[in-house]
Amino acid sequence: MSTPSQNFSEIRTYTIAVPRISCFLDKVKIICTIVATTTPTSVRKPVNVKLSISPNRHDVFLKTEYEHLFESGKYSDITFVINKQKLQLHKSILSSRSVVFSAMFDHDFKENSSNTVYIDDQTFEVMREFFRYVYCAKVNDMENHMVELLMTSNKYAIDGLKLLCEQSLIGSLKIQNALEFLALANRYRAKNLETQCLKFIAANAKEIVKLPTFDINEVPKELRNHLFKAAIETGM
Repeated sequence: MSTPSQNFSEIRTYTIAVPRISCFLDKVKIICTIVATTTPTSVRKPVNVKLSISPNRHDVFLKTEYEHLFESGKYSDITFVINKQKLQLHKSILSSRSVVFSAMFDHDFKENSSNTVYIDDQTFEVMREFFRYVYCAKVNDMENHMVELLMTSNKYAIDGLKLLCEQSLIGSLKIQNALEFLALANRYRAKNLETQCLKFIAANAKEIVKLPTFDINEVPKELRNHLFKAAIETGM
């Protein structure tokens, strides 16, 4: 009696075990195991396959749909009033993205009972871009709102936006604003920005101490000796 041939040309079906894929990636590489089934006999042969998906159209589509939801306010269940202008938003999205909003909606705050939140410490334009990021991880006008968005993302615990603001501020560091940015970093616990400001100030101490607005009392203690030395060397 002859043995049935295990010919891979007879393969009929494939079972693919795919690991979970993280969202918001422009390119995804998947390492998976394929189990091949043949007829008349079943043969299992693990095969490592690399699949490249670029761009990730599903994530782009998802971002677009969430931005449309943000812009339209369709099915909204809470109103944010900023300087008499309104944004119609969704509790479920806000609470899933921020522990601050989650606490606000979970407990017996007046905002939860009235479904209206009043914000008076930022402009409408800043809050609009803040909420745009909350919905679809996108900011249309970062350059003009870096500082304000850093403050707001820190207040509402949106770490991704906070990191994005830090990166933008680091890219804008210069002699004239280094001490101001360092103060911002300390105030809003922006560690990445603080680290880069300290390095920048140490490297440019001689120029910074010449600024008319320079005040040694506003400089962190760990930098004072370095700046004192720079001031002496420049004859101040």
